[in-house]
Amino acid sequence: MSTFRDRFAQISLAIALGAIMTIEADATVMVPTGPNGTLTAYRVVNAPVTWDTARMQAEQLSFLGSPGHLVVIDSLNESDFLTMNLASGDRWIGLTDATSTSALDGRSFSGAAEFGNTSGLLLPLRDVVPGASQRGQGFVWVTGESFNFPRWNLGEPNAQAGEDGVILHNDGWSDSPAGSSLGQANTSVPSYIVEFDTNLSMTMGSLGPLCGTLS
Repeated sequence: MSTFRDRFAQISLAIALGAIMTIEADATVMVPTGPNGTLTAYRVVNAPVTWDTARMQAEQLSFLGSPGHLVVIDSLNESDFLTMNLASGDRWIGLTDATSTSALDGRSFSGAAEFGNTSGLLLPLRDVVPGASQRGQGFVWVTGESFNFPRWNLGEPNAQAGEDGVILHNDGWSDSPAGSSLGQANTSVPSYIVEFDTNLSMTMGSLGPLCGTLS
């Protein structure tokens, strides 16, 4: 019977060898993408829910004692890893420009609503917070971190009919309605990615990320 660490090593070796793979639903993968190389854990949850429901459910999960939240993507390395290994199909991420309060749990957001269709505005430079004349102005991460790494698809965000949630596609991001709990349409996406900031560190060696399921 394989142990948790055995499963970690098996999947880690495949990734280290350059394999593009899809981590199974409810498995958790840990990679050193946190501050100073600390381990960040990611989990794909397959559940067709709205953005706001995914946001609330993610915050009810924990891993190794660390609370979860919808994933925050703030670097090219992190974006590439998620796209190659965790982003097959459409998945909610933790970006929003909501200004209302969620009817689900009373959560309020610090975003600033996009003023109409912003798809014609310029994208900001990488690692620069979008300004008032740039695409994505008003979006914030659910953790409160600055939004300074945009990966919008062409013509996004376009704020059609109120779109306060963000979807990670295989080739970039788009905004989409976040659900009736935020006063918008109930658009469901097949899954969402949860991030856990573990603040753990370890020598990764040549095996790359560690992944598996804790029970």
